[in-house]
Amino acid sequence: MGEIKSAWEIALERTREIPAAAAAELERERAARVGRALAERILNGVPLKEVLAELEEYRGEEAALVTRAAAARLLDGLEPEPPEHFDTVAAAVARLLGPAARELEELAAWYRRAREEKVARIEAEGRALLRERGISGSAVAGINPAAREAWRASLQGLEEACRTKLADLKARLAG
Repeated sequence: MGEIKSAWEIALERTREIPAAAAAELERERAARVGRALAERILNGVPLKEVLAELEEYRGEEAALVTRAAAARLLDGLEPEPPEHFDTVAAAVARLLGPAARELEELAAWYRRAREEKVARIEAEGRALLRERGISGSAVAGINPAAREAWRASLQGLEEACRTKLADLKARLAG
């Protein structure tokens, strides 16, 4: 009758058969999975400081692999809207990639400011339109920028300009 082996013994036998190159590839894949998981945590709103503390647990080549994988995943998930999220993710990429990604933070700041200015102009225009119709005071709580096609198109134009610049930056940072 055959010998009964535990799962641990079977796993050890199989890992002895893995050549060094395959083991290194498995290690790279594991580091990439860890990096993507850390990036997902950032994308899901976990504070950057907390994720960076976890990243400090890795050293040497493994740290570099995890960092590159996290940055790549963050770049994939980077979108101008909502602006607060764009700021956070851009800051995370800049922390991971260093000075090379500084332009990304600058783009996020530019977009946030430009969008805030545009929304303020839209609100002023909307209040003026309402005043012309005799509506004012506490009856006007806020203006919806998506209420008029021209306003919506104005914001979409700004977002598209940002997306174009963002695509160029992503290509440079990924390459």
